[in-house]
Amino acid sequence: MTSPWDTASLEELESRIWSELGHSVADTRHPWSLPAVATSDGQGPDVRTLVLREVDRTWRRLVAYSDARATKIAQLRTDPRTAWHFYDTRSRVQVRARGVSLVEHQTDFSRRAWELVPEANRANYRTMGVPGAAIAGPAEGHIFAPGGAENFALIVTTISHLDWLWLAPAGHRRACFEWQAGHWQGCWTVP
Repeated sequence: MTSPWDTASLEELESRIWSELGHSVADTRHPWSLPAVATSDGQGPDVRTLVLREVDRTWRRLVAYSDARATKIAQLRTDPRTAWHFYDTRSRVQVRARGVSLVEHQTDFSRRAWELVPEANRANYRTMGVPGAAIAGPAEGHIFAPGGAENFALIVTTISHLDWLWLAPAGHRRACFEWQAGHWQGCWTVP
């Protein structure tokens, strides 16, 4: 059985990457729905897992939700460079995406997104404490305040670089894509 990743066309491959990213938003069981996302804390990379909430191929954007009080938001405001890492253990395909992030907090875009957040998930943005703050015990992490919308933010990364790697049984394959002059420039690279 041939893999859908088995192509000699860079254009087809770039399209497949974006299509697969889109599928991972619609299917929460998709391995790419929980990417690792890296920012910089000024001393080095800082990586965490986020939920991929939206993919916009036309604008080259990946979107995740965050508490506006979280450390990653402050990091992005200082240094907006962001790296996303996706890996599918079944297909053995990895995609690394880099770009620049914008924090959408208390904007029309973030307010519209907040309306789509299920009530059960809104508690994530209602904690009395700031995410990552020290507490005396785990129960203190579940003390909630009313509201939540004021703490809700979006991380919107405009992707400018894609690095695709397929650990194929018949031989690994790798390709890179750079956004240049209004379109993707791709090339095959040594795996």
